[in-house]
Amino acid sequence: MRYSDDLFQLIKSLSKSEKRYFKLAASVQRGEKNYLRLFDMIAEMEEYDEEAVRRHFAGERFINQLNVTKHYLYEMVMKSLRAYHNEYSAKAQVADLVKSSDILREKGLHDQSRRMAEKAIAIAREHEVHVPLIDALRCMGQTISTDALTPSEIDARFDMLDNVVDEFRNLLHYERISALANSIQHNGHARTDEEFQLLERCRWDPMMDSMENARSVRAQLLHLAVIAHYNYEHGNYEILPSIVARQIELLESHPAMIRERPHFYLATLGNCALAFKVLGDIESYREALAYFRKRGEELLATSQLANRRIRYYLFTTFHVSLLDFHATRGTFQDAAGLLAGLDEGLREHAAQLEDGMAVRLLSAAAKIQFGRGEFRSALDFNNRLLAMPEPKGAIDIYHHARLFNIFIHFELGNSDLVASLIRSVARYYGTRGLLERFERCILRFFERMLRTGAGEDQRKLLVSFREELLELRDDPGSRAAFYYFNCIAWTTGRIEHRRFDEVIREMVDIEERLFQTAA
Repeated sequence: MRYSDDLFQLIKSLSKSEKRYFKLAASVQRGEKNYLRLFDMIAEMEEYDEEAVRRHFAGERFINQLNVTKHYLYEMVMKSLRAYHNEYSAKAQVADLVKSSDILREKGLHDQSRRMAEKAIAIAREHEVHVPLIDALRCMGQTISTDALTPSEIDARFDMLDNVVDEFRNLLHYERISALANSIQHNGHARTDEEFQLLERCRWDPMMDSMENARSVRAQLLHLAVIAHYNYEHGNYEILPSIVARQIELLESHPAMIRERPHFYLATLGNCALAFKVLGDIESYREALAYFRKRGEELLATSQLANRRIRYYLFTTFHVSLLDFHATRGTFQDAAGLLAGLDEGLREHAAQLEDGMAVRLLSAAAKIQFGRGEFRSALDFNNRLLAMPEPKGAIDIYHHARLFNIFIHFELGNSDLVASLIRSVARYYGTRGLLERFERCILRFFERMLRTGAGEDQRKLLVSFREELLELRDDPGSRAAFYYFNCIAWTTGRIEHRRFDEVIREMVDIEERLFQTAA
């Protein structure tokens, strides 16, 4: 283990209450507490600097074995975290109660042992943690000898265990279906025949016939998630709000599940806002996003949930959602204030920042700056994205940033660089099997633009390009590509000599009038 980096990241991830608990636990120990002094110094650092640590503690004996102290400190922090979260983690509570029940049984205190096991079973059932529940039920069974049970009582005991195992197997089936559907989402939207076939397999799995097949709340949530994902990929947006509302209803009627899985709850609230955004119901979108923020702040006000992970999730989801919202509506200037705090937030949450989320934030910022006409700033954000190693998530956005780079350099008038980028992007997409109709259309257009002079010939090329884009927008394999950048609005603006943001807002107004008419 890399104790320098890992220890620093662990300490920086602690909430105030977790730090307080660690300090309290350390204070009751006797003897020297060099590890606690090291903890205090690391906690104040913005970046880990081992040389600074050695200079600060120069001349002290423990510094000669700094790695040993760091190892010990890491283990002490983890021990403290386990003790702290035992009170709030259902799995940890059940494990402790089962252990206590075992100890009491060994001491011959069978009544006390049974009460411990009963408490463990109740907690495990409330939180739907199946593996700990199985342990608790087996523990309960051991508090009474089988010699003291009738055959029917023995059958009832094992029938109960079988039922929990079956319920767990049922949940695993839904987890498998959901994971398969999400494998497409992690790489972007469905575009290939294989991806659409996988969606069909997930949606029409025999267990998806009815939600009654889902034997637990967790399984029901996954059942709904698969249906939502399927309809989202097929453009059936009108059904999404009701699906996500049902998920929220299920979670809020089971508060224990929110406490156990706060991030899943926040993700569901974020999906609710997304559903209204893609549907064009802006008033409901704003209400859903406000509710997301309100509930997130309430979770942070709960001491056991007040951690960096939730603050990170609130920051990233809120910024990605609003930046994308302004980009899709053409209200680029309204997003300028969000960009002001973006880099500060990225630095604050650097330890928790997944590469896929970094890609989403940088891409959204680049689109906002492009829409504001700040092309060099857009290029800076886009280049920061492209300088990253290939991410595990948001790979579609990462790939598309190369196409977007061509649009930026074209606006900057870098014709020679655009010509070079067309060739390199074609190779990049080609070697990855990503050169689909949409990508070929974009690259072919820019090749022709570089060879076409200004005037009527260029206008004809733009009109032809827009017609091809409108045709591709109705193609299931290409439709998703329009999510990343509104190239139809950009082309229209060039044809009609209008601002990019003005064209987008006009398109949005038309869509909203259609939505209101349909409603």
